[in-house]
Amino acid sequence: MRTIPAIIFSLLLVALVGNYTVRALSSFYRMQTALVPEATLDQNTMKYFLRAEFKKEWVKMTAETPLKDEESPLKTFHITVDQAALDSLNANLPISGRDHYVDAFMKIEDDENQYKIKMRYRGFISPHWLFKQKSLRIKMKKGQSHTMERKFNLVNPVHDYIITDQLAYGMARDLGIIAPDFYPARVFMNGEYMGVYMYLSQVDESLIRKHRIMPGSVYYGEKSRKDEHGVSTLWFNSTFWDKKASRNAEQKENREDIDFFITQTNSDSDVEFYNFFNTFLNKKDYYNFMSMDALFGTNHHDWAHNHKIYFDPYRGKFRPIAWDLRFWNRYPSKDLSNYLLQERVKLNPILEYEKDLATYALLQAYPPEYIAGKLDEYSENQKADLAADKYRDNGVSLEKYESWTSLPFTMAEYEKTIVERKNIYSLRYNFLRALFTDTRVSCLVEDHDQFKKLTFYVNGNTPTILTSHDNGLVLDYDRNGELDSNDLETDSVILYPGRKFKEGNIYGKNNSLFGYRRLINSPMEYTVFIADSPESFDLEQLSFTNALTGQDVHVKLVTEAEEVDSDSVHPWTLPLPVPETEVLFSGDVVVDENIEFGKNTTVIIEPGTTFMLAENASLFFYGKVLASGMATQPIRFIAKEEGKPWGIIAVQGEGASGSLFKYCEISGGSIAAKNLIHYTAPFNLHDMSKFEVSNCIIGENFVGDDAMHIAYATGVVKDCEFRNARSDGLDIDIADVTLTGNVFFNTGNDGLDVMTSNITASDNVFINIGDKGISVGEWTEATITDSLIINSVIGMAVKDKSRVKADNLIFVDAKEYSIAAFRKNLKYDEGGTMEAGTIYLVGNTYRATDSSSHVAVEAEIENKLPSLDSFRQTVGRKDDKYVMILDEVEARYAQ
Repeated sequence: MRTIPAIIFSLLLVALVGNYTVRALSSFYRMQTALVPEATLDQNTMKYFLRAEFKKEWVKMTAETPLKDEESPLKTFHITVDQAALDSLNANLPISGRDHYVDAFMKIEDDENQYKIKMRYRGFISPHWLFKQKSLRIKMKKGQSHTMERKFNLVNPVHDYIITDQLAYGMARDLGIIAPDFYPARVFMNGEYMGVYMYLSQVDESLIRKHRIMPGSVYYGEKSRKDEHGVSTLWFNSTFWDKKASRNAEQKENREDIDFFITQTNSDSDVEFYNFFNTFLNKKDYYNFMSMDALFGTNHHDWAHNHKIYFDPYRGKFRPIAWDLRFWNRYPSKDLSNYLLQERVKLNPILEYEKDLATYALLQAYPPEYIAGKLDEYSENQKADLAADKYRDNGVSLEKYESWTSLPFTMAEYEKTIVERKNIYSLRYNFLRALFTDTRVSCLVEDHDQFKKLTFYVNGNTPTILTSHDNGLVLDYDRNGELDSNDLETDSVILYPGRKFKEGNIYGKNNSLFGYRRLINSPMEYTVFIADSPESFDLEQLSFTNALTGQDVHVKLVTEAEEVDSDSVHPWTLPLPVPETEVLFSGDVVVDENIEFGKNTTVIIEPGTTFMLAENASLFFYGKVLASGMATQPIRFIAKEEGKPWGIIAVQGEGASGSLFKYCEISGGSIAAKNLIHYTAPFNLHDMSKFEVSNCIIGENFVGDDAMHIAYATGVVKDCEFRNARSDGLDIDIADVTLTGNVFFNTGNDGLDVMTSNITASDNVFINIGDKGISVGEWTEATITDSLIINSVIGMAVKDKSRVKADNLIFVDAKEYSIAAFRKNLKYDEGGTMEAGTIYLVGNTYRATDSSSHVAVEAEIENKLPSLDSFRQTVGRKDDKYVMILDEVEARYAQ
């Protein structure tokens, strides 16, 4: 090369290198200022930042042209914001990005509206806020929402969980776990394509309502101090859990549920924790939640953060909320996520086995080829938009400083990552399948005069099922080594391995997140006697089966006792299942204090029985109730002393399914609370199926809102009378109920109040209602026919995303409106919809419909009263005074 061209080339090269060097230094000092003041610039650090700048330029140069909105399979968000507002967010990162919202405008693809919004940055690690592509928290104006969410997030993803989180959240929803919406979306800021973001729901009351469950407490476990072992104290102190939602405004400051949750999780008593876990936790959800961590090898649910919990106020159950199921890991250990609740489960062999059953079921349902197909599906959906994303980057952990920064990635690296995740899942899948076959059993046989004594030492991961085919087994259940009356006879038993603590977490670092110790397998000892023909006994008469895989287990005979050192609770120290029993009531029954019947107890109440309940005394039924009275011999629940309201009747849980209340009279009750459930009515049916309440009189109540409350239940209410209720006659929440032939009379508020339910109602009569005859709200689907509403404030209200199909409804003398359809709760994005065949409006013909609602009536007949003969038959079976009211109505409006 000639001298001058060589000089020019050298100068250009120097300028180019100098430019990238300046940019690299700028990036380093920006990181140092915002993240790590103590960071020093050494050779390796400089190489890292130079590499990042070169990759950043390469990604920009090779990025494809962004697709048009109509060409992209992804939803597109267009945001317009003043530069001065952005400057204020960027003024002093990270604090300035999160400490205030700025005004902006948002246009969403396929939505003709432009929304005025509030916007700020979100996220704690630097990839969310330090670089060009920033994660956003969007807050719409009150009364506005996007897919029922006023607040949501547009998250700058790292290229790992842009795919894996989509799969994990989708799987969680398929398994019935509460999970936010999470999907890729495109974001344009002031006309510039900012790339592929992830739409992420805010975990709050709106998310709970979208899952069609009862609003209740939502807690975030995200921050705490460290203890003497350097472990986060999040799981030891409830004050570190932030309450983000509540059942209602009155419950906003109430923290009794999270206090109870943390206290019980820390209980010194293994039996108390076992009862807590079985009673207060939705075991199916928690097992699936923990199993997903095991399936993918994730470690992001730990002692310090990423825990979100919901408490259902009517089921009385805590449920996990899926969050941050990421960072798939091939490390060969079953549970990489570790925290106190997980640890307590692992120390209880029965609970650990139940959890492994859930994990094993997931292995069957989600083989590697299925997961690979889903990853390819998600990848293909967003690949073109990601290829046009010139700001795409990957979060990188700076372990030296316990901080994070960002590194751009190429599409080739993105494809490689997907292949790596497929391989990780296959490795995890094969590891777990092999792990679940790990069952090791040793047996020491000792001869005695009257029996043989078998001592089993069970080790490995999985329990074994011991079955006797010829000789009965006698379990040394009191573990005293002697054959006595306290022992348990059986033909089959599950023998569980144990666990023990070992110092140091599996990673050997970061005690704050992963704890200071880990659990490893250890042998558990069991003694079994053969007392039936011991002289003819042979070990081959017993079978040993892996409790997960069903494979035969080889038993090793030993000649001396083995050493046992386990920190697990021995399963024979835990309560045995309660046998099924029946309790019979007849005659007069005085109830001076609360009485509780367990889920395995069927309560039979004979005709003519009268329960006389003392002030505040309640009956709690967790098993089936068969209260079958007769018209001439009703079953009565009344106050022991006039003027002193008793508490409640609670029929609660799946064990109570199939309960029957026939010809019962319930009056004089009030409210009560038990197991964190606040019962709002004297008569409550919660969390069950196939109930029937028929020919009952639900009378006056005190203090509480409702005379009768149904929640999370399926069943029938027919030919009943609700009279003189303090507020609502019958309140139904999140249930599937058929109502026929009922009379609602003289209620203080609504006759029938329905929320988020499926209702079929016919031949019902409502008279003298303090507010709405029928209130259909909050995403209810209802079919209502052949019903009469007399003298209410509003005949029927249809609200908040509810749909009603109606026919032959008669509204007489409504004070304000016969029918009103409107949007009341702004957490729903629609009002109410009613489609009716024939309706009669008599005395008051006014209907009200707001702009978000719709009422369509095929035949609306005004001030012409049809025959009420069919309703006379309905009310005549209850009380002649109702017949007289109908006669008066007909006389008043006779044609």
